[in-house]
Amino acid sequence: SGACTVPNSDRAPCNWGKSGRENHPVNCVDHGQATSFCRWIGGRLPTAEEWEYASKSGQSRIYPWGNEPVTGRRANYCDRNCPQALSEEDKKQWQQNGWIDTTQDDGYAGTAPVGSYSSGATPWGLQDMAGNVWEWTASNYDATNMENRGGGWVFIPRYLRASSRVRGAPSNRGDNLGFRCGL
Repeated sequence: SGACTVPNSDRAPCNWGKSGRENHPVNCVDHGQATSFCRWIGGRLPTAEEWEYASKSGQSRIYPWGNEPVTGRRANYCDRNCPQALSEEDKKQWQQNGWIDTTQDDGYAGTAPVGSYSSGATPWGLQDMAGNVWEWTASNYDATNMENRGGGWVFIPRYLRASSRVRGAPSNRGDNLGFRCGL
């Protein structure tokens, strides 16, 4: 309807339009695009506190599913498939730093279709609160950055903790960055 601008990124692939990945999480959107879409549907981005509360289902837990460790059945993260989606330069860096969990197979090199990891759902039934794509929140991380939550397909398990947070310049767009709206 013209309310939103087209997602894009220097890193491909972006999951929109006729990409063949329409059932994957939206990615390649900056903070303004995420905010505009949520407003267009009558919602908003959640605050970081709201996001974490939902991810933990109001309980004290390490991950959205509980306190059990991350596995390829619970989340999409940098496992043995991840290198297939990395540039040669990134692949070398990830391998040198031990950022690839070669013991796990989540089934996808990049993003996965939404809801692919039912074992990783929260008690409230929320899907993909860990892994797949980092999610924009409405909260400031610091004076110039917004807070992202949830971890992404290209990250290691410690970033999939429900309390994990990273900063992102509002203009950031990437294949591992998306959003979800709160109503």
